[in-house]
Amino acid sequence: LAHLPTTGGALSPAEPLPPGSRMPFSRNPLFVGRVDDLRVIATALKGAQTAAIGSVEIAAASGLGGIGKTQLAIEFVHRYGRYFAGGVFWLSFADANAVPSEIAACGAAGHLALHPNFEALPLDQQTKLVLEAWASPLPRLLVFDNCEDQALLNRWRPRVGGCRILLTSRRSQWDAAIGVQILLLGVL
Repeated sequence: LAHLPTTGGALSPAEPLPPGSRMPFSRNPLFVGRVDDLRVIATALKGAQTAAIGSVEIAAASGLGGIGKTQLAIEFVHRYGRYFAGGVFWLSFADANAVPSEIAACGAAGHLALHPNFEALPLDQQTKLVLEAWASPLPRLLVFDNCEDQALLNRWRPRVGGCRILLTSRRSQWDAAIGVQILLLGVL
């Protein structure tokens, strides 16, 4: 994570994600623009040198529906995901009732592989194991796509550890206590 570039000339090319990542979307080869937005997100997620040890940085790409928040997050993942040694985990927060299943899917074989019989465990045990893994110091990128509910974010975000969270949301204001750094997206 220390090598994650936040400034400079051309963006680094897209590269494969760390093993175990959960990323359902391929990179859009027609993605253009938003270079400055990608760098702002990188800076926010890298964290300040004075940030509290173990604090979890959260950045939100916010704006109107259809403005390209999810496409920006996808591009960020494919260009910067390799800097998160613990992997990238994409979760849909569009349906609050499905979030526990989204989290549990991150612990399955092929991703975090947290338990030899992970799929046979109850859902609450699966989510507990994933949340415990996310609290480790290993840098991971969590993408909470379509996260509109502050209570939902507050419920499922790790409080400590090496995770960084990128939200996509139409919401432009969050409780300051959560520490969300907001990037308001304009039209291209």
